[in-house]
Amino acid sequence: NMVLLVLIVVAWGSSGASPGEIIPFRREGAMAWNVGPPTPFWWPPNSQSGEMLVFESARYCRSNGTYWPPDPATQELTPYSDQSYFRVRKMKGGEVVSNVQGSEGYAYGSAVVDPVTGLVWVFGSPADLCNRSRSHDKPVYVRAWWSEDMVEWHTATHPALGPDILTSYPFNTDVCAVNSSTHALAKVGLPTDLNFVMVLESGRVALHTGPSRNLSTGWTAVHGKMVSSTSGFGACPSIHYAVETGHFYVISGGTTIALSRTLDFANWEHADEPLVVADPMHDAAVSTYLGLDAQRSGVGVDKAAASMLRTVLANPFCWEFDVNDADFCCAQGSGAPTDVAYIFYSPSSQGTKPRPNCSHLGLTSTDFNGVGVANTSLTKLLQSRFG
Repeated sequence: NMVLLVLIVVAWGSSGASPGEIIPFRREGAMAWNVGPPTPFWWPPNSQSGEMLVFESARYCRSNGTYWPPDPATQELTPYSDQSYFRVRKMKGGEVVSNVQGSEGYAYGSAVVDPVTGLVWVFGSPADLCNRSRSHDKPVYVRAWWSEDMVEWHTATHPALGPDILTSYPFNTDVCAVNSSTHALAKVGLPTDLNFVMVLESGRVALHTGPSRNLSTGWTAVHGKMVSSTSGFGACPSIHYAVETGHFYVISGGTTIALSRTLDFANWEHADEPLVVADPMHDAAVSTYLGLDAQRSGVGVDKAAASMLRTVLANPFCWEFDVNDADFCCAQGSGAPTDVAYIFYSPSSQGTKPRPNCSHLGLTSTDFNGVGVANTSLTKLLQSRFG
């Protein structure tokens, strides 16, 4: 089975950066194991009493020994499904807030909160990662789910994006809300009723316009793609709209996490250095988030799985080949504190076997996720990479 961890990068106190300097962040460690790429978001939206939640594309399959956390009523380690599926957890303690009903057999997901309606939207591509099939054998569409309370989830009978927009399998998607004035949008040639933007694998972009905020329909494709010479650019992308400057920031990459920005999706500016690179020395520390320390200790978990988790954490040079699958939070107007920014990323072996000199450890292909936390706004953190 694939092993998946989530890691954290944090900068406390003042950012320590003068104007024109890069705002730093530091790694704090892993916070989850054997789950897919996560999306952080603030819930409830526009509420000072809210908290950070983490959307996850889970894939525990039939190996529920690696599942976490235990059911609070029975203390049993029972996944919601033996197919890949979507769920939401509390970032602080790791408790499951919600399993997305109807998401069984989907993967490559992401979540976004509509700051106007308060709905949580989830997007995903049809793929049961517990029963893998080749991408060209899968239906070409993206489905949307939504919830107002994260108890009951809804989905439309039709895909949010289908073959009329997508020319190939979508893989990863990410969506951001656009809360800008019509004047600012018109100034750069974008539709004045633009309210959401989606980025997809391989640098594809789709826009959602009009008075309706129903994200299960109404998407149109942007002609052309994001272009860069950076290796892996456009893979596993995520997008942030900076209302402060009008820029759309995109992070992506299959080997390192590249950072780019645009005002109009026609002209792109690329940061000189990657936002995140592999760092095995720090990527296997254990953070206080999502309950990984308890899982590592073996309390209330499968003992064999806990032992393997400790072995994986102790040998990061065996499996960390690159970083990928990035996301970030939070946009101004989301309700989240404006003096903190999160960046999630995934150190991994990219599905390959560990290095040959580690064969005696019994490791399998390994994937991790990482998150950076800086005491500044997300826009300022990203903007500092452009001088």
